[in-house]
Amino acid sequence: MANGKTLFKAAGFMMLATLLARLLGMARDMVLYTFFGPGTVTDAYNAAFSLPDLIYMLLVGGALSSAFIPVFGSYLARQEEEEAWKVASIVLNTLLVLLIVLIIVAEIYTRPLMLLLVPDLSPQGIDLAVTLSRVMFIQTFFMALNGIAWVF
Repeated sequence: MANGKTLFKAAGFMMLATLLARLLGMARDMVLYTFFGPGTVTDAYNAAFSLPDLIYMLLVGGALSSAFIPVFGSYLARQEEEEAWKVASIVLNTLLVLLIVLIIVAEIYTRPLMLLLVPDLSPQGIDLAVTLSRVMFIQTFFMALNGIAWVF
């Protein structure tokens, strides 16, 4: 019964943390549109945010939550802690290497990716989106570390 309560508390905490993150994201968008309104700056920001977010969601949001956590948890449930940590080491190191490679490739090809993503954005908007996106790619690495830390 203690494990059920612990699991319920952990699930509740994650639910509240996710709700808080969504509310803060909504507040961010409200502030962004209040100060800048719809236009080139907000379009560039939204475009710049999409590529780093895609990388994060593919590797950390998708791979970590849907594949790694259940496997890691099953090893721990079977009292195979040493094997669990071996799997964790392999998966997390691979994930970090892939993340770094994707970020480097995305940093190099940001402009062509932006031109594919938002071809109708003005040249000034593309320049802004490229600059913002390159900053956000660096942030993606630290967000991934944070996402990994939440697992443990």
